[in-house]
Amino acid sequence: MGWRERTSHSHGSIAMSSSSTPSKYPRSAAVVGVIACLVPPIHAQDWLRQFGTNDIESAFGLASDAAEGVFVGGRTGGDLGGPNQGGLDGFLARYDGDGNQLWIRQFGSTQEDRPLALAPDAMGGVMVAGWTRGDLGGPNQGGGDAFLSRYDRVGNRLWIRQFGTSEGDALVALAPDGAGGVMAAGSTWGDLGGPSAGSSDVFIARYDDAGNQLWIRQFGSNRLEEPRALAPDGAGGVIVAGTTLGDLGGP
Repeated sequence: MGWRERTSHSHGSIAMSSSSTPSKYPRSAAVVGVIACLVPPIHAQDWLRQFGTNDIESAFGLASDAAEGVFVGGRTGGDLGGPNQGGLDGFLARYDGDGNQLWIRQFGSTQEDRPLALAPDAMGGVMVAGWTRGDLGGPNQGGGDAFLSRYDRVGNRLWIRQFGTSEGDALVALAPDGAGGVMAAGSTWGDLGGPSAGSSDVFIARYDDAGNQLWIRQFGSNRLEEPRALAPDGAGGVIVAGTTLGDLGGP
């Protein structure tokens, strides 16, 4: 299983890839690099950084730091940015435009925690969203909960919110709302933003820069739906894309 995300950069584009290693393999490493766009189709790699422990690491999300660098988030089974709290922890690191790691933070509960999406916060910091089985930002509601947190440019966590139902819930995509807050999309098996339509539904929520939930909407069919990506629409709204096994927007 692999992921790739690409975002614009003044010297080119930032590329991130990661892998989730099957359990029979002892370790994997997170990779972050910059590919400078020259005269197409010629590309020169400015830098590449590989980092990890003797356990598993995977990078899942990128966001620009508004200063020609990048935030990268993912998971680790080791002591990558601090002592492991148990199971798989999350990590967040910042790199400058030359590939120097400015800082790294590791966080987690005694259970598995996984950051899945990042978005810039309009103040040089970053929003981090994902999934936890533990008590990461509050008591677990049952199964896996969603979480959303905000960090400033020097790696201080400003706030964290954990929420969910007695079923499984996760945040998987983020997009800036144009007002310093964030739009967040995820999946729920419960009644998180309204009555469940059956199986896994999509939910979209908006949070302000202080972590207050402004609204939440849930929708789905009687079969499985999963959001995959969000993008601002330029008018304060958001566009969401994903997958459905049901009749969500037509037969």
